[in-house]
Amino acid sequence: YTAVEIKHGRISMIAVMGYIMPEIFRFPGCEDFKNGLGALSSIPVEGWVQLVGLIAAHEVLVKPRAGGMGLYDFGLGTELLDGISEEELERKQTVERNNGRLAMVAIFGLMWQDGTFGKSPIE
Repeated sequence: YTAVEIKHGRISMIAVMGYIMPEIFRFPGCEDFKNGLGALSSIPVEGWVQLVGLIAAHEVLVKPRAGGMGLYDFGLGTELLDGISEEELERKQTVERNNGRLAMVAIFGLMWQDGTFGKSPIE
């Protein structure tokens, strides 16, 4: 349960940023894409294929590192945790879980607002 919660929390944190950033910045060539839920209808088939392929490759190829802290430890950024106390490590893990929980609620709220009222987060 812990690994799934952390994974969904990390995905939600990225999703919240991805929901807000198109309101602020657009990559060249992506000006015609819609924001929020409208983007689902403006992504071409090739984009969906790339998206599904990336997710599938991540699920199949990326595995937790040997000797890691758990199923959620992919070895990215863990060098920042070397040399800290057990209490500080537990605090940082709790902060990540709480931020992930907040992000899960936030992305649902952003999608609800967009779907119900048709408004983006910055309007």
